[in-house]
This record gives sequence, structure tokens and C-alpha cells, in this order.
Amino acid sequence: ATAPRTIRSATRDSKIADPQWSDADNNIIYYLDGKGLYRYNRNDESAKLIVADNGIVDYLVKNNIVYYISTRENSADLYTSDLAGNIAASRLKIPFSSYLFINRNSVLLNLYDRNLHILYLIDPFSTMKPLKEILSNVTAAYWVSGTKLLLANDFEIWTLDIDSLSRKFLTRISDKIERVIWHPSNNYVIYTTGKSIFVIELDDREKYNITKLISLDVVKDPYLNQAGDTIYFYGEIGNQKGIYKLLLQ
Repeated sequence: ATAPRTIRSATRDSKIADPQWSDADNNIIYYLDGKGLYRYNRNDESAKLIVADNGIVDYLVKNNIVYYISTRENSADLYTSDLAGNIAASRLKIPFSSYLFINRNSVLLNLYDRNLHILYLIDPFSTMKPLKEILSNVTAAYWVSGTKLLLANDFEIWTLDIDSLSRKFLTRISDKIERVIWHPSNNYVIYTTGKSIFVIELDDREKYNITKLISLDVVKDPYLNQAGDTIYFYGEIGNQKGIYKLLLQ
């Protein structure tokens, strides 16, 4: 058997952080070091500094394009850099805060402000209006199609059509929403609180029908299988604790 190889930091006094596989080459791994963003090649075990910036807090590499957030003192910037050199690098000034990229496979960049719970939808190649939309008071966001986004905060759930920028409000409740799940049939949204699982029936009615599926002392970490007919979750009722299975009809 071949002994596993270790990625070594290019600088002795720095530690490797946030390693990510290349989306185009399984032999390429990107990572942050004390000096910036590196590209590591497993074939020859070489490490190359591709972005010299010690202020990078998060990054994303897609289709040979590097997107990264850099913060210094009280300033923050979103940079776009083409590794192949086919397009000019760009810089977008953003409010100073704590950011990360979410929904990394989306066509638009999904830049999330963890401090203020704001989601920025950005088209980095738009010269006229790179900032597509700003969504406030968001704690969860999932793309359910190329143009539709499922959004939630602690007490509300809604959808956004990115083409028309139209919002559709689904529900508001008094208990804290722990998780939202889009059903693969596109006809339902499942959400959980700390003790119950509910389903919203999506149709053309003015007020959506909401059904409680189950209620226990504790409900956590729901998972909907790919077929959309079974929910697995951790539950507690009395002294009984464990993984439960809920069949959907």
C-alpha cells in the first residue's frame, strides 16, 4: 500500500486552513496559508502561491476562477481573479463584517454576512449591476432550482424568484424554525421546530395548508431521503432517545 502524503505548508510558521478540492482536477487542492491562497498539486507535491493576500477569510474556486473575500482593519472586499488570465481581475467593495460563501454551486455568488444575517446575491461578471439582490434577516437559504431560492429565518419561510425578484410568503410561526427542506416533488416544504415536524402544501390557494406530521419531546437533524418518501430524524420521547423514521404518504 502507498503511504498517505501530507500537504506541507509552504511557510514553516503558518498553518494550512480551509483546504478545498478543485472542481476540475482531482489532483489539485487549494488551501490558505499565512501568505494567501495556494494551489497544491498531488502529482509532484508542489505548492504554488496563486493569490498573495494574508487577509483572505473565505474563498471559492470554480471553472478556473478564484473568488475571495479579504478583510483588513475596517474594510472588506470581494475579489474575482481568473487563474487562466482570460478576464481582468475585479474588486467589489462590501460592508465590513464576517462573511462566507454558501450554496457554492449556484450560478450567482451567495455571500452571507454571519453577523447581520444578510445574503448578497452577486453576479461578478456584470459590469452594470453586480449586486443582484440583498436579502435581510436570513438564517437559511437553499436553491431549489436555477431561479428559485427557499429562504427562512427563525420564524418565517418564503421563496424568491431571482428572475422577477418576486417573493412568495409561505408561513410565519411563533416557535423557532430549526430546519427547512424542499420536497423533490416541488409541491411541499417541510420544516421542523425543536419538537415537531410540519409540511406546507404548495398550491394556488391564498393561504397554504400546513399539517403537523409528528410531535415529540425533542426533534433534531431531519433528513429527507432522495425519493422524498421518508424522513429520518433524532428524537426524544420520555426516556426513549434515538433515530426515528417517518414515512410520508
